[in-house]
Amino acid sequence: MRPKRVISLPPPPLHILGFSFFPLGVIAAVFITLVIAVALISVYLYKHKGSYITNELPEDESSKALQTEEGSSEKQEYMM
Repeated sequence: MRPKRVISLPPPPLHILGFSFFPLGVIAAVFITLVIAVALISVYLYKHKGSYITNELPEDESSKALQTEEGSSEKQEYMM
């Protein structure tokens, strides 16, 4: 007896099976774009971090200044 000859066929293309890579490509492109945008925005915000200077007294000194102004009973002299 002779062995039977087995013929192997290549698998069918994926679009025939109802599967397409197009939606996956679009989702991947949108995801990569969002990641790059978040990275650029975070770098921009880090480099342009604002610093400001206030002329207010710190919390401890401001409360002391208010207490001394309210509690003083000395006469104040005004210059004209």
